[in-house]
Amino acid sequence: MMPRHRKLAIGTTLGIGFIFAALALYWQTHNSFSGAIRTKGPTACHMMPCIFHLGRVFPGDWDRVLIFNIGASQEEIDQASGHHIKKPDLQRLIVFMHGSNVVRTLTESEGFEHPIPAAALFGGVPQTLNHQIVQRDWDFVMTRGGPDCEDCTTLSRVMPGEVVE
Repeated sequence: MMPRHRKLAIGTTLGIGFIFAALALYWQTHNSFSGAIRTKGPTACHMMPCIFHLGRVFPGDWDRVLIFNIGASQEEIDQASGHHIKKPDLQRLIVFMHGSNVVRTLTESEGFEHPIPAAALFGGVPQTLNHQIVQRDWDFVMTRGGPDCEDCTTLSRVMPGEVVE
């Protein structure tokens, strides 16, 4: 028979582990751009194949998101956002904007030559220098995998009037 204090220690350890796992999931879905798209995207679909817009995944008062890849310069970030937002080291920068105001910023890891696993990539969105601008109400088709990353989430823009099968 196991002593009571040993059972209590095991129960406490398991409880703490569960709390950390729950906090990690919460952090990923609220502080990780790609993580939120991967976990909340499928529930935001309003038809199959999975078509949704980012406003359903990231609620709040924003009208566009600027996605700066790792190669963006501080000057490019400042010019595109209209604000001085510190360039992160070796990460991509995601800036939610409303008009000329910065609403929220996120950073996440980015691969040098290939996307990191689980990254959200955008297709059909113009690339300007080292960033993309995604409008809140643009529709996207979400698929898993991409040409350079089998675990990535690829969001391909659906143009107005386009039929997706």
